Amino acid sequence: MLNFLSGEYLYRKYQKMTEGEMTQKRSSLVDNQQLAKFTIDLNLGQFILLSKGEESQGGRENNSLLSDAFEAIIGAYYIDYGIEAVRNFLVPIFA
Repeated sequence: MLNFLSGEYLYRKYQKMTEGEMTQKRSSLVDNQQLAKFTIDLNLGQFILLSKGEESQGGRENNSLLSDAFEAIIGAYYIDYGIEAVRNFLVPIFA
């Protein structure tokens, strides 16, 4: 769903962009590093339950873990509220 909504966002914002350019932008918009940044920017890491071992190894700064958490939150939000709510949540973040 993140790929779809990020592609839709980019298509609406950059209508003259080539398909290759758009694919590259979309890929960087939803890669692990960027999704982790969104999680950090939204201060969502504080809500992630971690084992003591993961916590002691810096799990809250782990891009893969933060990225997975962001995707899980988006998925749960979609299930509860639908795609329009997710779109309304993501567009300002993508911007």
